[in-house]
Amino acid sequence: MKTDIGNYLSSYNEKLLNQLVTQGTFVEIGKAFSKSSAGALASGLKSNAYEEKVDFPWIDQLDEVTEKIMSIASNPRTHVRFDKEIRLAEQAVKVDGNDMKMTTKTSKLWRLKDEEFKPEKVYTTVYEADFAIYENRFLLNLVNKINNLLNHAIAKLNEMVKRVNKNYVGQTVSLASIDDVKDIANLDKISALTPKSEENLLLTTSDASFLDDWKMLVKAKNRINNFYSTPFYHYLKDQKPLSDSDVHITNILAEDRSYAPCYNFYLRLIKMDKVEEEKKPVDPIDYHNFVISNIFSVLADRGFMAPYDAGNKLEINANLLKCENYKVVKDEMNCFITTTDKDHIDIKFEFNYTKTPQTEADAMFTGRRASLVSIDLVSKKDEEFLNVEELSVHFRKLINQRLKKDYTNAFVITPIDGTEKDDVIICSPHCYKIDANITNMIKSCLIFAEGDTSLYAKVCPVCGAYMDGEQENGNCYCSNCGSTYSLMSQGTNEHKNELIWIKRIKNPD
Repeated sequence: MKTDIGNYLSSYNEKLLNQLVTQGTFVEIGKAFSKSSAGALASGLKSNAYEEKVDFPWIDQLDEVTEKIMSIASNPRTHVRFDKEIRLAEQAVKVDGNDMKMTTKTSKLWRLKDEEFKPEKVYTTVYEADFAIYENRFLLNLVNKINNLLNHAIAKLNEMVKRVNKNYVGQTVSLASIDDVKDIANLDKISALTPKSEENLLLTTSDASFLDDWKMLVKAKNRINNFYSTPFYHYLKDQKPLSDSDVHITNILAEDRSYAPCYNFYLRLIKMDKVEEEKKPVDPIDYHNFVISNIFSVLADRGFMAPYDAGNKLEINANLLKCENYKVVKDEMNCFITTTDKDHIDIKFEFNYTKTPQTEADAMFTGRRASLVSIDLVSKKDEEFLNVEELSVHFRKLINQRLKKDYTNAFVITPIDGTEKDDVIICSPHCYKIDANITNMIKSCLIFAEGDTSLYAKVCPVCGAYMDGEQENGNCYCSNCGSTYSLMSQGTNEHKNELIWIKRIKNPD
């Protein structure tokens, strides 16, 4: 069984800080993440879909339980409710002796017809099946728990699914080049006698060990989705919900052939929840240092180096790695990293024009040569957010708030499963490739392409929408796709190199 993230990050941070007591440099942090004993621990939490079978010991029982749930939804236990009603005599289905006594005593129900008093309306007993019995309300509680369990488990397995773009991380090839694709996938080396390996598989194949579990989870998820569309559910969801503190054993839950397996599985889920509660929560400082290690390591892998004369200082304050304008460079790109608290990191990219003459416009729009990136760290889910959907909305608001300030780009980095979307980056030791998401984040901030600056002052290079040109800060903003870019040029008029720096690349929602 894998180490839980809280304990892993605590161990990782302890090893990292011990190593950095005497070696607190950009290079050494990168080494600490990728090669040290802490890095070895990190690699030990990586998942290999072809070597490791994810442990879902409850999955066989889940298949039986979801089948029972659908059976109950089509033929549930009910409580028969008896009500007395007054109905037209011809509409009354059943009238017993008591009904006639009550009708006889109520004169307003009688009318004179053909010189004879006859009952126009009568009391009748109405029998109605009530679905909202305790056991069915319990079932709704269980289904919601199962749905949350399935969402988490499926997201975990989806992280292990091999995708084409994972094989292009760090690659500079065109997807249109079939030769390059074949080379990366090693397709030419595969034969019937060649065993499959992690290196020569471009996509997940049918012999991946986790696929059986994935198929069973998807089957169960489909059943739950079908349950949510039944009349049985739509009736129950408007009734008073049943909390865990209200759950107790009844004869039906203990003995009924359909309800009893559901109750037993509920008890198993409760025990699983208690185990989850016993796991160490993620410490924000541990997570901050883990993310900083990732960022330093990725920048180093991409060729950034810390100048000896930069005056960089890395401090350890109450176990928190802190730095201010920590400078690393690659060619003409300067990168400044600032992190003063556990929940936020600033990265400033600055394109250095010192090697080439600057125009008057360059002096006016210095903002075009810089990009300030906000990174908010959310190490754990706040109790005010009931589910990942609500948390995702919160992340979107947080990102938009940053963009309304002086930031060119903004991201949220979190280990919370199921929240990844657009600018929400999952950084977790349980990820398939730990630093891949951070790598893609850095790459998305540093997209340069040669292009005519007068043309792309009016046409968005990302989506092709009409543009208003440069703003006062030297950036261009696309209202259609949300991308941000700058128009730049190097050299003299005789040897001018026109560049488009795409600082924030987005797609229309």
